[in-house]
Amino acid sequence: MPFVDLSHPIRPGMPAYPGDGPTTFTPVADYANDGYRERTVTMPSHTGTHIDPPGHMIPGRRMLDEFPIEHFIGRAGRLDVTDLSPGSEIEAERLTHFGETLSHLDYLLVETGWAARWGEPTYFENIPVFSPAAAQRLAELSEANGGRLRGVGLDVSSVDPVGAEDFPIHEIFLGAGLLIVENVADLSAVPDSDFTFSCPPLPLADADGAPCRAWASW
Repeated sequence: MPFVDLSHPIRPGMPAYPGDGPTTFTPVADYANDGYRERTVTMPSHTGTHIDPPGHMIPGRRMLDEFPIEHFIGRAGRLDVTDLSPGSEIEAERLTHFGETLSHLDYLLVETGWAARWGEPTYFENIPVFSPAAAQRLAELSEANGGRLRGVGLDVSSVDPVGAEDFPIHEIFLGAGLLIVENVADLSAVPDSDFTFSCPPLPLADADGAPCRAWASW
């Protein structure tokens, strides 16, 4: 069974969403002096490949640790929109690629090609985002609305434009109870459909978000 790791490694100085603090590793013990190695890791809760739960932006809604572990694994499909120009919207018509299969997915992963920019300043510039109509179409398929969809993952840093003052796409997805998996690593080796996606997060209490170890298998 093939496995593809879809997580960016967490390391000091890694890319951070503009305005977020840095990720740092501070040694607290070493082999020579202590007989073992240990570090203190400091990072924002939305570091690297991570998950946004509804409580990230909507007061009173579920935080990440309120979801059962099985919620973070399911049947997935990949939407390739690498042909879009920078700053474009992913329109609802692109979702017709899946046909009826869309309603049978637990997770939809979107490949924009932005993962290739990871570590470069342009990673946070002119990211493709869903149009409100496309986001609403996916929200209608959520478990909260009687469907099956649990979450949407993308290889960009946000589902809204970086630096935006309003977050309409976040609000549509999170308002429907969907999880948002951001900064997914390179999706080019993942099939279009019929694969399993897993994204178990760090078990942080009262989690407005957390890094996750994401992978695909089939």
